[in-house]
Amino acid sequence: MTTLIAARSIEGSGVGAISVLTQLTLNQINHGQGHPAHHGRIFSRSASHLFWVGMAAGPIIGGACVETVGWRHIFWIQVACAAIGLVALPFLLRLPYVEADPIWRQLLKVDVLGWLLLSAALAWISIAISLGGTEHVWSSYQILLPLILGIACLPLWCVYNRYRIEAILPVSIFNNASAAAACFGTFAQGAILAAILYLIPFFLQLQGLNELVSGVSLAPWTFSIVAFGLLGGAIQSLAGYRWAIWTGWAFATLGVGLMILFNDTTSAAVYAPIGLLGGVGLGMLLPSQTTAIESAASTDDETIHAATLHIYLTTLGRCFGVLGGNSIFLNKLKSDMLSNSYLSSNAPSYTEHAWSMVKVILDLPSEQAGLRSNLIATYTSSLRPVWITACAIAGLAFFLSFWFLEDHTPPRRPSLPELE
Repeated sequence: MTTLIAARSIEGSGVGAISVLTQLTLNQINHGQGHPAHHGRIFSRSASHLFWVGMAAGPIIGGACVETVGWRHIFWIQVACAAIGLVALPFLLRLPYVEADPIWRQLLKVDVLGWLLLSAALAWISIAISLGGTEHVWSSYQILLPLILGIACLPLWCVYNRYRIEAILPVSIFNNASAAAACFGTFAQGAILAAILYLIPFFLQLQGLNELVSGVSLAPWTFSIVAFGLLGGAIQSLAGYRWAIWTGWAFATLGVGLMILFNDTTSAAVYAPIGLLGGVGLGMLLPSQTTAIESAASTDDETIHAATLHIYLTTLGRCFGVLGGNSIFLNKLKSDMLSNSYLSSNAPSYTEHAWSMVKVILDLPSEQAGLRSNLIATYTSSLRPVWITACAIAGLAFFLSFWFLEDHTPPRRPSLPELE
């Protein structure tokens, strides 16, 4: 497990860099080749849609590997894809030449202290959230110490950021209420989607579905995001991005809210339409959130950072969506287990190893059918607080976008060919 975590950390560093550099490279190619601004947005949206196509296909491919050739082949597929990119890019990627300072001067401009403060704050808060209530009680020093340190580093980073000429992330962009609302919406979108994609397969496997079928059953959430992301872009071009964001958050709040109805007897006829409804909302938000952040930038420096801020906030939201959803679920599961006299004696084993207990529960013999049904019902009901929290976050994002988000899209004017 230590090797797996270390290797995934290295891979995560590379994926994070690739996500940001892809956006910056598209912007540089567009400006360097003299493309109009709307062409740059089209290219950026296309890259974003391709990412979500991969996100939708990933669970299906992963489930097929687990069910057939084994889970290790999931990593071999990633190695093959990375090798193709590593070999092809030097031959296919051509960037316009830009005059630049020597490498050592460029390295001096890197905001190392700001990066350390922000990374330390997020890492400590993540540790507290992931271990709180499960490994240690919330009032213990093992939880309070990293939580206090993480929260204390955030204002220090903000104060330091005001005096840094080339900060890693300018705080000034959050002074605009419209930009702040768009940034929160981007973070919330990543958190909600990550919690769903992380926990729904677990819920589906509790219904007796295998890994492959669970991956396919995610299609109402994943593929609808891709399809309605295109529709969101069309609405944005016709009526402005505020209408696309409002519509998206309305559907997302309704879809995630209906997930509260999920229980141990929920069938595909119920969770598939609800998943489609949530996917429609999250897909509508896909192109419009990026445009909202970029349009709210007031300076050239903020515009440059806004191009990648959407990616950063979405990724940060995914991180806290997984950690927060997992923490809420495990804390509720532990509480329900201990309060259930039928299950309390075995509560530690079922909570500490919750993710690996699904097959054990489903394989219980018929003479223990009562225990099996009781465990499935308890596990499923422990997911409900996660859906309630996600619904509350979606509702808050809808409220903030409705009251604070401004549309800076230039008004559309009819074209007069005879005057051109």
